[in-house]
Amino acid sequence: MVSKTDLTSSINPRQMPKTLADIPVGSTVKILKVNFETQYLGAMGIAQGNDLTLLRKFPWGGPYHIETCGGYFAIGSEVAKAILVN
Repeated sequence: MVSKTDLTSSINPRQMPKTLADIPVGSTVKILKVNFETQYLGAMGIAQGNDLTLLRKFPWGGPYHIETCGGYFAIGSEVAKAILVN
């Protein structure tokens, strides 16, 4: 029988995808996947394979200010948590 400890210890945290909400301000990352259904994100340059820079994030679920190939934008915390990055 495999214990929960055995399962979590075998996972390398560097290989696990992070969300935009997890990265430090100033980081530039590549978007791996967007788990949010809306067309406007693609128009903003938030799409798989694109680079994204986190410029600012405000506390208590405030907006995230980002830069993409489409320009500068503010997105909500639920959207930030749905964007997987490397």
